[in-house]
Amino acid sequence: EPGTWNALLRWRGEISKCAPPRLLEEIHRLMRGGATRRSFELLVETGVLAVLSPYLAGLLEGEGAPATAPPIGGVAPRPTVAKLEYDDEDPAEHDPDDPPDEGDEDADDEADEDADDEADDEAADEEADDEAAADAEATDDEASDEASDDEASDALDDEERAWHRVWADEPAVRPAAAAQVRLSFLPPGRELVQRRTLAWAALPWIDRAVIDGRDPSNAVAFGALLAPFLPDDLRAGELASAVQELAHPLIGQLHVTRRDSERLRYLLVAQRKLLAANRRGAQAELAGGREMIDDAVLLFELMERAAGKEPAAAPAIASDGAAAGDDDDDPDRPRKRRRRRRGGRRRRRDLAGAGERP
Repeated sequence: EPGTWNALLRWRGEISKCAPPRLLEEIHRLMRGGATRRSFELLVETGVLAVLSPYLAGLLEGEGAPATAPPIGGVAPRPTVAKLEYDDEDPAEHDPDDPPDEGDEDADDEADEDADDEADDEAADEEADDEAAADAEATDDEASDEASDDEASDALDDEERAWHRVWADEPAVRPAAAAQVRLSFLPPGRELVQRRTLAWAALPWIDRAVIDGRDPSNAVAFGALLAPFLPDDLRAGELASAVQELAHPLIGQLHVTRRDSERLRYLLVAQRKLLAANRRGAQAELAGGREMIDDAVLLFELMERAAGKEPAAAPAIASDGAAAGDDDDDPDRPRKRRRRRRGGRRRRRDLAGAGERP
């Protein structure tokens, strides 16, 4: 509906006043609802994505994106209704919990009577002036009011017109714009455009995973937005800092939960191991539980399909440090091998019994 669309464009800045957990929940529903690509196109076309996360808008908007954000004016629209000035007295002067002194009551009564007489005279004069001015203004505004009322009556009912009079002339909040994203590990220009195109190409494959019954987790959905911006040639020492630089602004602006943010970092780091194993035709050793490993493999398949490749992902197996891998931000870090005990209680018991025999 044109009216709904125009209202969304005008008032999109008000979305930032909503509770962050509710906004994050809606984003999860958009990414996992089976229409991720079109949902993000609408977020860009309405300018809502920049309101939710200027950083994510900076990554996805611009050259290489299938949608264009609406223009943003330099200033918010000004109201067409004159501002009303109220000359009410300070309420603190008439606080019922702070009554005046007895000595001041007579003087206050006389002053009030004089003020009332003067106010009555001024009110009579102003009323006559207002009536004359109102008659003149009514003649000038009658034609324009009738035209606007006719247009509004065609589209709105009585209740909607009442609400329209409340907010129609209120100035809109100036919405946020997409941030200028600069990543230290990614050169600007053509490289950024290519990776932005890859990120948009990954969104339909999230929908395909939902249709196939492989419901992607929240971390996988966010990973599909960020993984395309990680270069493949990062060394192990640079990978952890690059993941932190890439993911931290998104986590902060969208208020991503701690569990999802830790899993998102893990998935981004795990993509390098899976990519290296796929090139060698070997198995990839990933730390973490089975659920996290399955998410890493699913994200890898999504990225391969987005790049136009048929994924032949190597099977991932958990390493000895699986228990410690959930909180480790660098799965490439070498871990100490656990020493294996020899024997056990039964062996020690047998040795002790043999020593007691004559």
